[in-house]
Amino acid sequence: MLVRGQFSDSESERQVTRLHGVRLASINETSRGDVFDDYKVKKVTSRERIAARRLYSEAFDFMPTHSTWLRGNFLPGVQDAGDGFWRRLVPVEFGQQIPASERVADLDRRIIAEELPGVMAWAVRGALQWQESGLGIPAPIVAAVESYREATDLFGAWLDECTRRDPRSKTKTSELFDSWTHYCHRSGAGAGYVRAFADELVRRGFERDKSRKHGVRMIGIALTGGFDD
Repeated sequence: MLVRGQFSDSESERQVTRLHGVRLASINETSRGDVFDDYKVKKVTSRERIAARRLYSEAFDFMPTHSTWLRGNFLPGVQDAGDGFWRRLVPVEFGQQIPASERVADLDRRIIAEELPGVMAWAVRGALQWQESGLGIPAPIVAAVESYREATDLFGAWLDECTRRDPRSKTKTSELFDSWTHYCHRSGAGAGYVRAFADELVRRGFERDKSRKHGVRMIGIALTGGFDD
């Protein structure tokens, strides 16, 4: 539902209908080499009405009631470098592996059978704390997001390998986008649209040349030809 190429568009629409009225959406679908579909991620995690359609039925829309939990052994790649995408990701690593000799079979059932009142009291305390203070993100998770973002920053890698900052340079946006498209093709990624590309350059600190005397250009960036064909 959230990675590229797993379902057809029509099947993805039908998958979305399963979120209607759900409180927790648990998704198990990550494999090595998967890449997030940024459009689908934003749609599924939106706070606005979501459009969907069941098989052989009319389209409908609904207000989201769910929180999305994606589990897997591999972190999917990310092509969307914008803050609007990254604020939706909260990676939680379960790094502790219990040795086989120490594992307890049916531990969840034993806890419920033996300690349910204590578990309920703990849950109530947590709910009250959440109502009072909200749901903060711990510092280790913030650091994990930054590390994840840096590791999957294809746009930043292109800037490092194929361009240089030069306050005197004015480079045509079309030439920059051609270089970016070539870089994405080599990396097996999609380049997106030139408008979004230019917006990302501005977000990274470059400026649009408002004169447009020599076409649409970006100020402060020059191509270096940093990779071979």
